[in-house]
Amino acid sequence: MERLNSRDVIIIMLCVVLCLGASTFFPPCGPKDDDSWMICHWAAQTVIGLGCVMIIISIIKIFMPRGVKQGLDIALIPIAAFTAYLPDNILMLCRVDGMRCHTIFQPSIILLAGLIIFAVIADIVLIKREGVGR
Repeated sequence: MERLNSRDVIIIMLCVVLCLGASTFFPPCGPKDDDSWMICHWAAQTVIGLGCVMIIISIIKIFMPRGVKQGLDIALIPIAAFTAYLPDNILMLCRVDGMRCHTIFQPSIILLAGLIIFAVIADIVLIKREGVGR
Protein backbone atom coordinates (compact mmCIF):
# COMPACT_ATOMS: atom_id res chain seq x y z
CA MET A 1 0.00 0.00 0.00
CA GLU A 2 1.23 3.43 -0.91
CA ARG A 3 1.52 6.04 1.80
CA LEU A 4 -1.62 8.14 2.27
CA ASN A 5 -0.90 11.66 1.10
CA SER A 6 -2.69 14.95 1.55
CA ARG A 7 -3.82 15.02 -2.10
CA ASP A 8 -5.77 11.80 -1.61
CA VAL A 9 -7.40 13.18 1.53
CA ILE A 10 -8.34 16.45 -0.22
CA ILE A 11 -9.95 14.60 -3.14
CA ILE A 12 -11.89 12.30 -0.80
CA MET A 13 -13.06 15.24 1.32
CA LEU A 14 -14.22 17.20 -1.74
CA CYS A 15 -16.19 14.15 -2.90
CA VAL A 16 -17.70 13.74 0.57
CA VAL A 17 -18.70 17.42 0.69
CA LEU A 18 -20.30 17.06 -2.75
CA CYS A 19 -22.20 13.98 -1.67
CA LEU A 20 -23.31 15.25 1.74
CA GLY A 21 -23.83 18.81 0.58
CA ALA A 22 -26.37 17.80 -2.05
CA SER A 23 -28.53 16.40 0.73
CA THR A 24 -27.74 18.69 3.69
CA PHE A 25 -25.82 21.95 3.11
CA PHE A 26 -27.12 23.00 -0.30
CA PRO A 27 -30.00 20.69 -1.21
CA PRO A 28 -32.42 21.62 -3.96
CA CYS A 29 -36.07 22.43 -3.30
CA GLY A 30 -37.91 20.34 -0.71
CA PRO A 31 -41.05 18.28 -1.19
CA LYS A 32 -44.30 19.80 -2.38
CA ASP A 33 -47.27 20.31 -0.07
CA ASP A 34 -48.63 16.89 -1.06
CA ASP A 35 -45.31 15.25 -0.07
CA SER A 36 -44.36 14.50 -3.65
CA TRP A 37 -40.91 15.63 -4.78
CA MET A 38 -40.00 18.48 -7.05
CA ILE A 39 -38.19 17.49 -10.24
CA CYS A 40 -34.91 18.89 -8.91
CA HIS A 41 -34.91 16.26 -6.14
CA TRP A 42 -33.95 13.62 -8.70
CA ALA A 43 -31.03 15.70 -9.93
CA ALA A 44 -29.79 15.83 -6.34
CA GLN A 45 -30.20 12.07 -5.93
CA THR A 46 -28.15 11.49 -9.06
CA VAL A 47 -25.44 13.89 -7.85
CA ILE A 48 -25.33 12.02 -4.54
CA GLY A 49 -24.95 8.71 -6.38
CA LEU A 50 -22.14 10.05 -8.56
CA GLY A 51 -20.50 11.54 -5.48
CA CYS A 52 -20.57 8.11 -3.82
CA VAL A 53 -18.95 6.57 -6.90
CA MET A 54 -16.20 9.21 -6.75
CA ILE A 55 -15.69 8.54 -3.01
CA ILE A 56 -15.30 4.80 -3.67
CA ILE A 57 -12.82 5.38 -6.51
CA SER A 58 -10.88 7.84 -4.34
CA ILE A 59 -10.66 5.36 -1.47
CA ILE A 60 -9.60 2.52 -3.76
CA LYS A 61 -6.93 4.85 -5.15
CA ILE A 62 -5.21 4.96 -1.74
CA PHE A 63 -4.33 1.25 -1.94
CA MET A 64 -3.01 1.29 -5.51
CA PRO A 65 0.48 1.85 -6.92
CA ARG A 66 1.24 5.22 -8.52
CA GLY A 67 0.52 4.16 -12.11
CA VAL A 68 -2.92 2.87 -11.19
CA LYS A 69 -3.56 6.02 -9.14
CA GLN A 70 -3.11 8.09 -12.29
CA GLY A 71 -5.62 5.93 -14.13
CA LEU A 72 -8.18 6.28 -11.36
CA ASP A 73 -7.56 10.04 -11.29
CA ILE A 74 -8.21 10.15 -15.02
CA ALA A 75 -11.47 8.23 -14.45
CA LEU A 76 -12.59 10.81 -11.88
CA ILE A 77 -12.34 13.71 -14.35
CA PRO A 78 -15.25 12.76 -16.64
CA ILE A 79 -17.38 11.67 -13.67
CA ALA A 80 -16.89 15.06 -12.00
CA ALA A 81 -17.47 16.87 -15.30
CA PHE A 82 -20.68 14.91 -15.85
CA THR A 83 -21.76 15.72 -12.29
CA ALA A 84 -21.27 19.45 -12.95
CA TYR A 85 -23.17 19.27 -16.24
CA LEU A 86 -26.05 17.18 -14.90
CA PRO A 87 -28.27 19.72 -13.05
CA ASP A 88 -30.53 21.59 -15.49
CA ASN A 89 -28.85 20.14 -18.56
CA ILE A 90 -29.52 16.42 -18.37
CA LEU A 91 -31.92 16.40 -15.43
CA MET A 92 -34.15 19.44 -15.34
CA LEU A 93 -34.47 21.66 -12.32
CA CYS A 94 -37.56 23.68 -11.39
CA ARG A 95 -39.09 25.98 -14.00
CA VAL A 96 -38.60 29.16 -11.96
CA ASP A 97 -35.02 30.47 -12.11
CA GLY A 98 -35.20 31.97 -8.61
CA MET A 99 -35.80 28.64 -6.90
CA ARG A 100 -33.24 27.18 -4.48
CA CYS A 101 -32.18 24.53 -6.97
CA HIS A 102 -31.06 27.22 -9.43
CA THR A 103 -29.57 29.71 -6.96
CA ILE A 104 -27.82 27.44 -4.45
CA PHE A 105 -27.79 23.79 -5.51
CA GLN A 106 -26.60 24.08 -9.12
CA PRO A 107 -23.79 26.63 -8.52
CA SER A 108 -22.55 24.61 -5.52
CA ILE A 109 -22.43 21.41 -7.56
CA ILE A 110 -20.57 23.13 -10.39
CA LEU A 111 -18.08 24.68 -7.96
CA LEU A 112 -17.39 21.44 -6.08
CA ALA A 113 -17.11 19.37 -9.25
CA GLY A 114 -14.68 21.96 -10.63
CA LEU A 115 -12.61 21.79 -7.44
CA ILE A 116 -12.54 18.00 -7.70
CA ILE A 117 -11.34 18.22 -11.31
CA PHE A 118 -8.67 20.76 -10.31
CA ALA A 119 -7.47 18.58 -7.40
CA VAL A 120 -7.38 15.47 -9.57
CA ILE A 121 -5.41 17.20 -12.34
CA ALA A 122 -2.95 18.49 -9.73
CA ASP A 123 -2.61 14.94 -8.39
CA ILE A 124 -1.94 13.58 -11.89
CA VAL A 125 0.77 16.18 -12.50
CA LEU A 126 2.42 15.60 -9.13
CA ILE A 127 2.33 11.81 -9.50
CA LYS A 128 3.98 12.20 -12.89
CA ARG A 129 6.67 14.46 -11.39
CA GLU A 130 7.33 11.96 -8.60
CA GLY A 131 7.94 9.26 -11.19
CA VAL A 132 5.51 6.47 -12.00
CA GLY A 133 8.04 3.66 -11.65
CA ARG A 134 9.19 4.42 -8.13
